[in-house]
Amino acid sequence: MTAVLRIEKRNFTDTKTKSGLVRGIENGSLIAMKKHNERLEINHHYEMKSKQRTNITEKNSHKNIYFKNMSYEEIKKIKKKHHRSNSVGAFEIVFDFQDLTKDEIKNFDVLAHKSLIDEFLQEQSLTNEFEILSYAYHGDEKNPHFHLILSGWNEQEQAFNFNDKFNPKKNGKPVLNSNGEQVYLKHNRGKNKGEFLLDKENNKQVKYEMIRENGVQKLQDKWGDYLSSNNFRYSHKKEFTSLLQFPNSIWHKFDEETKQRVYFIRELEKERILNIKEKNHSVINEIETLLKNEVLEVLKISQHIQDEQIANKARNKHKVLYND
Repeated sequence: MTAVLRIEKRNFTDTKTKSGLVRGIENGSLIAMKKHNERLEINHHYEMKSKQRTNITEKNSHKNIYFKNMSYEEIKKIKKKHHRSNSVGAFEIVFDFQDLTKDEIKNFDVLAHKSLIDEFLQEQSLTNEFEILSYAYHGDEKNPHFHLILSGWNEQEQAFNFNDKFNPKKNGKPVLNSNGEQVYLKHNRGKNKGEFLLDKENNKQVKYEMIRENGVQKLQDKWGDYLSSNNFRYSHKKEFTSLLQFPNSIWHKFDEETKQRVYFIRELEKERILNIKEKNHSVINEIETLLKNEVLEVLKISQHIQDEQIANKARNKHKVLYND
């Protein structure tokens, strides 16, 4: 069983990322998240992400629990606080419980899981420093999971300091000049301007490149340590890699039916792992037979696409040689 922790931050202004433009708080992102998490309005952009889009099952909406709803007044208060345009005004932590059997999902103890999340957040001092604006449990999607939206305003520091908390600066590599020589820190103001900065032993202080720690990764690792030290049955990382891995050049050539087949294979892989743990040997044999047939069919299709790509390259090469 896997318990994945994921963090998404929301700046005040729109932010460009590798996956596209992320709406900022000034552009309504918190309002959109509120509406989606509280199921006032469905927005697929804010669903739990996977290779295959997770669909919300509305008939299971009664399983959702809203421990705290974010008010529009709270959003207004965040926007009114003094901030830079690129400050993180709020951030969302998602705790996603994956690879559960049907019985485990059916008997999922929401309050017990909430307690372990609350204890972890307190242990990391997160809820002491950042106010929880929204706290929701969703049982109407594939995996049971929790959404927490926290204000980016640090109550203790009285500032928006997400990066200082999660991605603090630290020394990187020593700075070298054009001759490859080490550079030392100097006073940049006052009567000692231009002189070297000295430590307590009167040694010159080395100048380093400043880099930011990957604090999100560190928090995810601490989540894993927390689960392990308390003997919970969860791991914070996936326990297996799919049998099928396709490069984009082949994946994008698959029709929708073939893509659905790949998704089905990955679901079968998960079912196989779960049944191995539960020692359901008859079910394992059935899954493996079905898995073998599906994998062979998809491999035939991918091989055909690859053969066509090779043939096209050969034809294009021949054309170039012929034209020359």
